[in-house]
Amino acid sequence: MITPQDEQAIDKFFYTLSEVMNSAEIAQLLSFYHLPSVFVSDEEKTVCSTPDQVSSRLLALFAHSNNIEKIEHQATVVHVMSLSDSILFAKVDWRICDENNQMCTTCSTSYTLERGGMHGFDIIVSVIDEEERALDDLQAQIGA
Repeated sequence: MITPQDEQAIDKFFYTLSEVMNSAEIAQLLSFYHLPSVFVSDEEKTVCSTPDQVSSRLLALFAHSNNIEKIEHQATVVHVMSLSDSILFAKVDWRICDENNQMCTTCSTSYTLERGGMHGFDIIVSVIDEEERALDDLQAQIGA
C-alpha cells in the first residue's frame, strides 16, 4: 500500500529528477539510478552494471535533446503501486516543453524504484520506449 507520505516522496523524487534532466548533467542523473539498472525500449533491453554503462545509456537517450534548443521536462506521476516493502512501480507522464514553456510533446515512462539512495529512491528499471520516440519526433519536427 502506498501512503500519502510515499506519494509526496515520489512526487518530490520525480520533480527533482526533472530539474536534473533539464540541466542535462549526466553525472547528477547517475545519482538517481541503482546499480545495476535496466533500460527497456522497443529495440533493446540493456542491463547497466557500472556507472559508465548507465552514463552511456543516458547519453544515448538524451543525445536527441542535445541537438534541440533548450527543452524542459515536467513530470506528472500518474500511478504508483507497491511491489514489496522496498520496491515500487511508478508511471510518469512527461511533458516536454520548449524554452518558452510551450508544450512540444508528451510521453509516458514506467519506472521500478527501490527505497533508499540519495534522493529517497533509486531507479532500477526504466521503460523508455515512448520517451525515445517522443524525443526522436521532436528532433525531426525541429530539424524540418
